[in-house]
Amino acid sequence: EDGLMCLWFHNYRMSLRDIRMIVRTFIEVFPNSSLWFAMPADCFLIGRKNPSDRPSLAVVNERLARSRGATFDLSHVHILKPTALTTCFLLGPEDLRRFSSGAPMNTDDHPILEFSAPRNLQSDTLASNFAALRAARAEDSQPFVDLDPALKESAEFHYYNAVALEYKDSVTQAALEARKAHELAPEWEQARMLWE
Repeated sequence: EDGLMCLWFHNYRMSLRDIRMIVRTFIEVFPNSSLWFAMPADCFLIGRKNPSDRPSLAVVNERLARSRGATFDLSHVHILKPTALTTCFLLGPEDLRRFSSGAPMNTDDHPILEFSAPRNLQSDTLASNFAALRAARAEDSQPFVDLDPALKESAEFHYYNAVALEYKDSVTQAALEARKAHELAPEWEQARMLWE
């Protein structure tokens, strides 16, 4: 009841209908879920049953401080500060409900995905699927319950987001974050170099 469930799925060569079906099936069991990505091609549904258990940046900070292994692993995808995890967030619980509304369920008795997924193996769906997922996010959807709005106005926040986004090939978003970091701290050499 108090644990987490993580489901990886790829966002390429798959129909949007199948992605909506995966999400709908997952949130039926884990209603308090969120969707994250490492690269646009790789998505992770993180689910909880407890509706009051929402991700906390303070808890993430505390656990990463105790786990050099997790910190090391995250550095390989250029997540150098816990706040940069915000660049991996796609959809919160309400976003997922709206996104998957009306989608069919994939069940043991009706394994629809097993038959529909192969139909798209030659389809180039990555960009359109990722755009649809991004568009499903409400403006006020937040990855962490305790994300301080003032933090978003710090140069460090934008700098480390830029580093993470650059790794994800989100060049335009990375440039916007780097520019904001440079504007907030023009004397910071690293931010200037990233911006240029």
